[in-house]
Amino acid sequence: MILGIGIDMIHLPRIKTLLTRKSTSLLRFSKRILSYGELKEFNDILLLNQRNNLEQDVFDHVKFLAVR
Repeated sequence: MILGIGIDMIHLPRIKTLLTRKSTSLLRFSKRILSYGELKEFNDILLLNQRNNLEQDVFDHVKFLAVR
């Protein structure tokens, strides 16, 4: 039974700080919070950015992780 509907709010700069603290933070954090399918999608995005020599914008990664 659903008793109510709520909204979870997150402070994106806090997540960004967490992810940029160490070089392994992004991978470690993503493995902790994402399901197998989401992790595969996230890794595909990272690989696509690397192949196309796009500058990896950490804020885009933060947004991806924050909505999940």
